[in-house]
Amino acid sequence: MTTHTFVRRTAEGEYNIAYVVLGTALDSDATKNEVPLMMVAGFSQVKEDWGDFPTDLAEKRPVIIFDNRGIGGSFIPSS
Repeated sequence: MTTHTFVRRTAEGEYNIAYVVLGTALDSDATKNEVPLMMVAGFSQVKEDWGDFPTDLAEKRPVIIFDNRGIGGSFIPSS
């Protein structure tokens, strides 16, 4: 499982969101008609807390899981 990072730069600093895309790549011919599923975890959960559930779902469509801001591999700038 490869973790990617989305980076947003603001006047306050950099906000980094760690995420993983499971299943076939979003831009491949095999999934171009499939709607990706983005799984949103509850407060203080990290992407690994989902266990095998996202991997099972990714057999049918791309699945995106991520760490909320300030948790796991995602962070927000300190004030």
